[in-house]
Amino acid sequence: MKPLRLSLDAFGPYAGLQELDFADLGDQSFFLIHGPTGAGKTSLLDGISYALYGQTSGGQRETRDLRSHFAAADTPTRVTFDFALGGKTYRVERTPEQQVPKQRGGGTKKQLYAAHLWELVDGAEVPLATEKPTVVDAKVADLLGFKASQFRQVVLLPQGRFQEFMLAGSAERQAILQTLFQTGRYAAIAEALAEEEKTLRGSLLTAQAEARQLLEQAGVATTQELPDRLAAAAQRVKDRSQEQTEARVASDQAEAVLREGKHLEAALARVHTLEQEAIRLAEAADSRALALTKAEGTLAEAEGEEPRREDLRRAIDRLKELEPRLVALEQARQETAEAARQGQHLKKLAEEQTQRRDAAGQEATRQKALLQQLQTEASQLKGRDGLLRLARQKRAQREQFDQAKQLAEHASAVHDSAQARLKAAEQSVQAARAQLRNLQERQLAAQAAHLAQNLNPGEPCPVCGSETHPRPAAPSSDHPDDQALRRAQTQQDEAEAALGQAQKTAAARFSDLETARARREDLAHHLGEDAHADPATLAAEEARSLEALERSRQAETSLTRAERIQAEAEEAQKLAEAQLAATAQRQSEVAFQAAGAQARVKVHEEALSEDLRIPGALAARRRKAEEALAQSESSRKAARAARDAAQTVAIEAEAALKSHGNRLETARVEVRKTEAEFTAALAAAGDESQPEGMAVPDLPSLQIARDRAQARFSQAGEALGQAQSEQASLQRLATTLAALEARQGAEERRHRAAASLARVARGEDGARVSFERYVQGALLDEVLVSASERLRRMSKQRYALQRATGGGDLRRAGGLELEITDSHTGRARAVSSLSGGEGFQASLALALGLSDVVQRHAGGIRLDTVFIDEGFGSLDSEALDLALRTLEELNQGGRLVGLISHLDDVKARISARLEVTPGPGGSHARFRID
Repeated sequence: MKPLRLSLDAFGPYAGLQELDFADLGDQSFFLIHGPTGAGKTSLLDGISYALYGQTSGGQRETRDLRSHFAAADTPTRVTFDFALGGKTYRVERTPEQQVPKQRGGGTKKQLYAAHLWELVDGAEVPLATEKPTVVDAKVADLLGFKASQFRQVVLLPQGRFQEFMLAGSAERQAILQTLFQTGRYAAIAEALAEEEKTLRGSLLTAQAEARQLLEQAGVATTQELPDRLAAAAQRVKDRSQEQTEARVASDQAEAVLREGKHLEAALARVHTLEQEAIRLAEAADSRALALTKAEGTLAEAEGEEPRREDLRRAIDRLKELEPRLVALEQARQETAEAARQGQHLKKLAEEQTQRRDAAGQEATRQKALLQQLQTEASQLKGRDGLLRLARQKRAQREQFDQAKQLAEHASAVHDSAQARLKAAEQSVQAARAQLRNLQERQLAAQAAHLAQNLNPGEPCPVCGSETHPRPAAPSSDHPDDQALRRAQTQQDEAEAALGQAQKTAAARFSDLETARARREDLAHHLGEDAHADPATLAAEEARSLEALERSRQAETSLTRAERIQAEAEEAQKLAEAQLAATAQRQSEVAFQAAGAQARVKVHEEALSEDLRIPGALAARRRKAEEALAQSESSRKAARAARDAAQTVAIEAEAALKSHGNRLETARVEVRKTEAEFTAALAAAGDESQPEGMAVPDLPSLQIARDRAQARFSQAGEALGQAQSEQASLQRLATTLAALEARQGAEERRHRAAASLARVARGEDGARVSFERYVQGALLDEVLVSASERLRRMSKQRYALQRATGGGDLRRAGGLELEITDSHTGRARAVSSLSGGEGFQASLALALGLSDVVQRHAGGIRLDTVFIDEGFGSLDSEALDLALRTLEELNQGGRLVGLISHLDDVKARISARLEVTPGPGGSHARFRID
C-alpha cells in the first residue's frame, strides 16, 4: 500500500481543509514529519489509520475526540485517503458521528457515522462498499491483508507502541503471520486431512456394517456357509421347473378345448343369424318389386304435361325481348334520381363553402389586426427594457438607502454606547488616580511622622535642613503598606489602559458613524424624491415594467408565427372562394344531366304497356313463368329418378337374397368342420365333461377347467420364481460380499495412511507441531535472519534475533516466541530485557525484516510503506546514525518511509520533510524539499 493523497476536514488540530499530495515528494521516498509538540504530527497518521480502519494510529484516542476545536460549526469532520495497491487505486472516506447545523431552521442535528470505499478507474469512483462502516472495515482489511491492530504492528509503528510486535505473544504473532503470509491454507490442508480420515473411517465402518447385514440377509453366520445354501437353492429351482412344465402342458390343452368350444358356439350362432337374415331379405325383395311398379306409373303422368311446358317457354322468350327497353327505362329513372341527389348535395355543399369562405375572410381580418398589434408591442422592446433597468436601479438604490439608514442608526447607537463606556473609563481613571494620590499622601505623612520622631532640637532636619522644628508631623495609625500602593498603581494603569482603548473605540465608532451618514446622504442625493417613496410602489413599478417588457419580448418572438398564420388565413380564404366557384359550376352540369335523363324516361315509358312500366313487374311475370316451367320439369325429373332408384333397389334386393343363400351354406359347412375339431380337442385333453349328443358346447364348464389348469400353472411359476429369486439373491450376496471384502481391505489401508497424515498435520505425533505452525516457524526464521542482519549493523554486531528454544506446552501456540542473542555474553535472553534504545533498534529491525520477507513471498500483501512515530530519542548519536542508515537502505528498495521525530540530528539528515505549523486558528501542513 502506498499513500497518494490525504484530505482532512475539521480533524484534530486542522480547522479547515488540509490536503497532502504525496506526489509532492517527487522521487524522495524517505521523509520526516516535523513540527513543534502538539502541532498535529501524529494526527496525520491518525487520519490515515482512521480513514482505513475507523481507529486512531495508537488505538487509544476516542474517535469522538477527533473533531477539531478550531473548526467552524458548519464545517463537518471528514477524512479522505487515496492509496495505490497492486496496480489499482482506491479511495476511502469516513465521517464520524457529529452534530451538524440543520438545513432548515436553527439548531443542530446528529449526523451518523458513515464510511465509503471506491476504486478509482480513469478518475471515476466505482463503489466497492458504501454507508455501513462495518462493511468498509471488512473490505479494507481484505484489500490490505491487515486488521487495525496488525496494521499498527507492521506498517504504522505508533508512538510508545513500536515494540508491540516484538513483545507480542505467540498466539498474537501467529495471527499476524497467518494474515501476512496466508498460512491459513496449511491449516486448511490439516483440516482437509482430518476430514478425509474421518470420511475413510466412516466408509470402513459402513463397509463392515454392510457385510454383517448381508450375512444376516443370507441367513448364515459366516461366508463359509454360503456354498451349501447355494446348492440347496439350485435343487429347489430344478424341481419347481419340472412342476411348471407339467402344469404348462395341462393348461395349454384346457385352453385349446375352450378355444374350439368358443369357435363352435360362434359358428352355430352365425348359421342361426344367417337363416333369420334370409327370411328378412326375401320379404324385402317383394316390397322393392311393388315400389318399382308404382314409380313407373308416376313417371308416365309427368311425361303427359309436355304441351304446357312448351307454352311456358314461348311466354318467357317474349318477356326476354322486352327486357332491354325496361333496363333502359330503369337506368334513365336511376340517372334522374342520382341527378336530383347530387343537386341536393351540391346545394348543401355550396352553403357550407359559403360559410367557410366568410369565416376564412373574418379570420384573415382578425389575424391581420393581431399582427399589427404584435408589431406595435415588439417596436417598444428597447424602450421598455430601459425602463425596467431604470426601475430596478431605483428600487436597488432605495433598498441601499434603507440599509444605509439602518447602518447609520446602528452606528449612532454603537457610538453612543462607546461614548458612555469612554465616560465611565474617564471616571474610573479619575477615581484610580485619586485613590493612588490619597495612598501616596498617607504614606508620605507616615514617613514624615517617622522622621519627626528622630528630630532633636538644634539638629538639622534630614529633609529640609532646618535646625528648628516648629510643627513636626504627628504619628498616625493610618499607614498604607507597599502592597496597597502597588495595587492602587496597578488599578490606575489598568484604568488608563482601558481609557486609551475606550478612546480608540469611541474614535472608531465616530468614524463609522460619519461614514454611514455620508453613505446615507449620498444615496438620498441620487434618489431625490424617490428616497421617501414607498418600496411597494417601486416594486409595483418594476413589476409593471417587467410585465410590459415580457409582452414586447413575447410579441417579438410571436411575429414570425403570426405572419405565417396571417398568410395561411389569406390562402385559406382564396381556397374557399375557388372551391365555391367549382361547386357552382358542378351544379350547372348536374342540372343539365337531370333534364336529359327525364326525357329518356318519357320515351321508354311510351314503348311499354302500362302494367309493365311498374318497376319489377316484367321481372315478376317472367320469374313466375320460369318457376312454373322449372317446377314441371323438376317433377318429371324426380319421377324418372324415383323410377330408376326403385328399379336399382329391386335388382339389388334380388342379388342380396341370392348372395345370402351362398353365405348360409358356407356357414353350415363351417359348423360341421368346427364340431370335428372340438371333438378332437376333448379327446386329446381326456375331458369327458361334455355330454354326448349336445348341440352346443358347455362353455362355463370348459372355462372352469381352463381356469383351474392356468391356476396350477401360475402357482408352479410362482414357486419357480421364488426359488430362482432366492437362488439369485444368494448369488448376488456372495458376489457382493466378495467385492465388499476386497474394498474393505483397500479402505483399511487408506484409512491407516490418512490417519497417520492427519495426526502429523494436527501436531499430534512427533514434535507435536502443527503443519501451519511449522510453516510459520520457517517463515519467522526467515524474517529473523533478515531482521538480524539490520540489528547487527545497528548494534555494532552485538545483537541478533532468534526463536526461543525453551520447552513448553507443545499443545499451545508455542514455537513463535522470540529471544535476543548477545555476542558479549554468548548467551540468549528474553527480548523484554532490552533497554529502551535497544528495544527500539530490535523492533525497527524486526519490522523491516518482516517487510522484506513479505515482499519476497508476495503472498498477496505488499508492504510498500512504513511509518514510525518517535522512538529515536532513546538512541545515542552513534546508534541514531546506524538506525537512519538502515532506513535509508530500506528507502533505496523503493519503499516509502515516514518518520516523526523532534531531534535536530534527524532533521539535518533528511532533506524531504512534511512540516506541521501550529497557529491560533489551527495547524497547517505542507511538504518541503531542501
